[in-house]
Amino acid sequence: MIKAVFFDIDGTLYSHEMKAVPESALKAIELLKKKGILVMSCTGRSPIELEQMGLSDIPFDGQVLLSGQLCLDGKGNVIHASPISGTDLEELKKLYEAKEFTISIVQNDGCYVNVVDDEFVRIQNEIHTAIFPVREHIEGDVYQVSLYGHIKEKVEKYFGRFSQIKTLWWRDDAIDLIINGGGKADGIQKMLDHFGIKKEEVIAFGDSNNDLDMMRYVDFSICMGNGRDEVKAISTYVTDPCYEDGIYNALKHFEII
Repeated sequence: MIKAVFFDIDGTLYSHEMKAVPESALKAIELLKKKGILVMSCTGRSPIELEQMGLSDIPFDGQVLLSGQLCLDGKGNVIHASPISGTDLEELKKLYEAKEFTISIVQNDGCYVNVVDDEFVRIQNEIHTAIFPVREHIEGDVYQVSLYGHIKEKVEKYFGRFSQIKTLWWRDDAIDLIINGGGKADGIQKMLDHFGIKKEEVIAFGDSNNDLDMMRYVDFSICMGNGRDEVKAISTYVTDPCYEDGIYNALKHFEII
């Protein structure tokens, strides 16, 4: 019996082609909730980004945010938080303040960057996200770091500075840094523990490489038709693209709704 469904956002619940959540996906969420099935987000996005994308009205029962670094219940109460700390945070501050390329950070009060360059602007425009304000220095908790552009060589160069951080490429020209042991799978586990649900009682929808650990973790995974081949290869089922009613069609196919 399915008790919860986890949705990635970009390319899964939110269609960048449509610049919106398809009406069929919203209908599917409504039907899930009527059946008493919990609806959860599971995304690399931050709360403020979801608000800017117009998703704050979706009645999520819980949210796995920042690729598992921050987990909230339906009322916004913190279930789990994993900020970057120790020597890794100190090295991050040095790299951030050097301003060699755009680095964004997510903190308690929002998202910030060290400098705005052309690559960052291009990518933010492509994912329909506002340009973050500049913050000169890092003070306080940092939950996630993102680097932008074709910077794989720079990532390899600087990654050796960190001891407890791993990388998550979410497109070919953008990467997130989170703590080791973190990730969407870890975030889902925290939510399942909180709600008393077993992983065989959930479905996860995803499409991109930062969904791989989530798709491997759950027993029942569904990749969108617009998803990456690597994700399709490990998923239980491949549905239609998100902009062609993929979520609704998959849930109907398996008689979940």
